[in-house]
Order: sequence, then structure tokens, then C-alpha cells
Amino acid sequence: MPHYAAAKRILSYLKGIADAGLLLGKRQTEKENRLSCFVDSSYADDFDTRRSTSGFLMMYNDVPVIWKSRLQSMATHSTTEACQEID
Repeated sequence: MPHYAAAKRILSYLKGIADAGLLLGKRQTEKENRLSCFVDSSYADDFDTRRSTSGFLMMYNDVPVIWKSRLQSMATHSTTEACQEID
């Protein structure tokens, strides 16, 4: 029965957001569509483990379409190593 309850909850959630979405139309000011990517990482900002946080954001026509941020799996010795940890 737990699977039925989970499925029912998911369907209820989807019904509640049926009108939500991202509008990905052609840009009004330029002929071509635009894809932007931003990447950043911190250097040992977790005081307990001394691990860094890294992340990225990709935007299509100024609309965020994918993003990720996570604490890195190991401590790094420089910001260059921190940037190389991003999947």
C-alpha cells in the first residue's frame, strides 16, 4: 500500500502544478536564441570538513533550465582544484 499512497501523492502534486511551466520562446530583440552557462565554486567554506561548494546554472533565453550545487566529495588545496570537481 505504500506505493499506492506515493503514487496518489505524486498525482495530486502534478494536478496542482498543471499550469506551471517555463516559457521558452524566441527572443524579441535578437534573431538567435541564447544559451548561457554560469559556474562558480567556493574555497573550503565548510568549516567542519574544509570542503568546497561548487555549482552551475544554464539558462536558455534568460530562463533557468538546469542547475546544480553541491558540497564537493574531498577537500581541495586551491580554487583551481575546486573548479575541477564539478561533474
